[in-house]
Amino acid sequence: MVGEAKNGPQAVAMGKQLRPNLVLMDVTMPLLNGLQATCQLLKAIPKTRVLMLSAHSDEAYIVEAVKSGAKGYLIKQTSADDVCNAIREVHKGNTFFSPSIPKRLHKANWDN
Repeated sequence: MVGEAKNGPQAVAMGKQLRPNLVLMDVTMPLLNGLQATCQLLKAIPKTRVLMLSAHSDEAYIVEAVKSGAKGYLIKQTSADDVCNAIREVHKGNTFFSPSIPKRLHKANWDN
């Protein structure tokens, strides 16, 4: 199943309905941001894996995404090949970050 949501509450509702294996979630969405939507979605469907997509490369966003339960973080300028690789890796249960994200952030707060 594939779905596309226009805002955070719709993403959560669709996730509960479709029960996807993986969600590609934008950080910036109307009504409920992607970080909050990820927390709500994973509370309802813990086995779903979330891969964040964002124009923001700030360390704070990346750390918050990890804390919210995301298993990866992609900058919107990431190549199509890296997006495909990220989807495959996160689907397998691994983590994936855009190559432009500093290595020190790859393990930031994974134990929280």
